[in-house]
Amino acid sequence: MKITKIKKMSNNKYKIVLENGDIINTYDDVILSTDILYTKEITDEVLKKIKKEENYYTLYNKTIKYISKRLRSEYEVREYLNKYELKEIELNKLINSLKESGYINDYNFVKAYTYDKFNLSSDGPLKIKKDLISFNIDENIINESISSIKEEDIRNKLNKIISKKVKLDHKHSISIIKNKLRFELYNLGYENSMIEEELSNIKINSNIDKEYELIYKKLSKKYEGYELNKKLKEKLYQKGYSLEEINKKIEG
Repeated sequence: MKITKIKKMSNNKYKIVLENGDIINTYDDVILSTDILYTKEITDEVLKKIKKEENYYTLYNKTIKYISKRLRSEYEVREYLNKYELKEIELNKLINSLKESGYINDYNFVKAYTYDKFNLSSDGPLKIKKDLISFNIDENIINESISSIKEEDIRNKLNKIISKKVKLDHKHSISIIKNKLRFELYNLGYENSMIEEELSNIKINSNIDKEYELIYKKLSKKYEGYELNKKLKEKLYQKGYSLEEINKKIEG
């Protein structure tokens, strides 16, 4: 069938008008691969090829749009493409093409992911590594990226997290605050040894004064003398305060 018009459009697309009035919109790569710019006609075989290539490049551009929202790992892109039920050979062709164009690069993905998570969230190295492993990425690439994080930066980040949480906790004892922090920081992906070192270096003011006043005000209405002190010690101990803190407050 004769081609009466070929018009270049936006987004690297062409509009092809056939002599029977049919219109085909396709990509410039498809135009160049079929030579119809020169032959000015389309055979059934070429039309089938155009439709096949059109589907390929449509999906290719959809995938680029998906990747452009943020960097994606190869695993994520494969998961995204699975919904299109491609044959294995077609899927690998598309993935390899995206790799060659630089749209898929697990090394760059890991590097960017590590930087963003460490600098823009509370996540520690162990959690970042665990999350990256879930993307089915070569662990050597992950280890190289995680090891690039300086110990000094990890300690500074830990110290900031601890200091912030300590300032916000006005009702718990030192021991309870530290136990809560141990649990939270471990789940955030920091090593136990480093957590303990930073916890030992941080100064936490006891909240016993405020707690004592509240408990004393309540118990003094019912108890006095030895019995009052006994009940005060029991309540404060239940709150997580050490015997040393309690005795110092009550007797001192």
